[in-house]
Amino acid sequence: MVSQLEEKFGIMGKKGYQGERDVFDEFLIPFYGKNSVKDHTRDRNKQTQGIDFSITKPDWKRWYTLDVKSNLVKFGGDWIFWLEVESFSKFGNLKPGWFRHSKADRIYHYCRGGKCCVYYDLNQMQQRIDELGLINRVVEVNNDYLIKIYANDSRFQDLFQWLYI
Repeated sequence: MVSQLEEKFGIMGKKGYQGERDVFDEFLIPFYGKNSVKDHTRDRNKQTQGIDFSITKPDWKRWYTLDVKSNLVKFGGDWIFWLEVESFSKFGNLKPGWFRHSKADRIYHYCRGGKCCVYYDLNQMQQRIDELGLINRVVEVNNDYLIKIYANDSRFQDLFQWLYI
């Protein structure tokens, strides 16, 4: 069966879907438990909102939503990932990228080979990017406008949480 991501984005969508499954199976279920994780990867409405999963704990007042990105990579000894600020639609119109469009509470950047991920609160990260003026430092890659983030950048350390298996 072909996932919605693979159907829409081809090989990159397949990589994204595999990353979602890995995060679900290797991080979320072991850490939170089956009854505290909801899988939204087959829910078209949630997917259009950028929501892959929801998690909760007994002492939390609500469920938190997650968007998984399989774009955490080792680069010259550093971990990096990309924030998609804008992208072109299939009709050629510039639209907000997932960094501005996602309705998720948290973003998880995952590295399949490294068996780790870093996550943060999306609203806090958006605010930090705006405060630092990094929104003006985008680069174009394959018609997407991206910001490269070094995971060891001291300006973000208070926002990042790491998970390893």
